[in-house]
Amino acid sequence: MDARTAGVAEELIAHGAEIDPKDSNGNTALSNAIGQGRRAAALTLVAYGADVQSIKAALAANAKNHPRFVAMLSGDPAAVQAQARDWVAQRRLK
Repeated sequence: MDARTAGVAEELIAHGAEIDPKDSNGNTALSNAIGQGRRAAALTLVAYGADVQSIKAALAANAKNHPRFVAMLSGDPAAVQAQARDWVAQRRLK
């Protein structure tokens, strides 16, 4: 299901959807993806420019449940975005 969610995110972004809208709880799509452990969706959002600086609370809250995933998203924002772009490009090649 996660790869399908990432594909939907890519389609929405390609058609002009806002990348960092907040839901009624004040969470962005990226923080929700992290909270749900949706790695593909989160990396896709980061690759397309989601604000990784705004997800510190989501990362802290999910560090225990998804430690490797959180560690990957916790670095320098530019490096995290570059890594996410590489991941999306590799996913497309498969």
